[in-house]
Amino acid sequence: MFLIFGLSMNLFIISSPVMMLLVILFNSLLLSLIIAFNLSSWYAFLMFLIYIGGMLVMFSYFVAISPNQKLKMKLMFFTPTFIMLIMLLYYFNSNYISTNMYSLSNILMMYKNESSICTMFLILLLMLMMLMVSKMMKLSKGPLRPFMYVFATTKK
Repeated sequence: MFLIFGLSMNLFIISSPVMMLLVILFNSLLLSLIIAFNLSSWYAFLMFLIYIGGMLVMFSYFVAISPNQKLKMKLMFFTPTFIMLIMLLYYFNSNYISTNMYSLSNILMMYKNESSICTMFLILLLMLMMLMVSKMMKLSKGPLRPFMYVFATTKK
């Protein structure tokens, strides 16, 4: 919990949208790991996927409107983060993980013959959605930020 709080406090000193995205991504990964170890791994996995989907949409808008910047990495930012990460890895030792091995049988049960029809239906549904979105996109519109503008500003 201290690592998540420390990463959240680092958001105030970061000015680059790329670094903010990395910090929020790492923060959501840690929160999902904590939920997976304490509650349910499926709930943590779904929460992580939804969170990442929203972050990708926000990141695409940030990149489209922000100018290109060089990232300034500060050692002061990474030192507390790595210390907290080492403390977190020490906390989740192998004894705690080995006691939760019964959940592996529940995951394997999902791919038995009875539920394989549901899994195949979900795979086909995702493929259908991907094809629909790719057909609905207008290729003439192009990306959010046109490439000709980017190359025109970098040439001197």
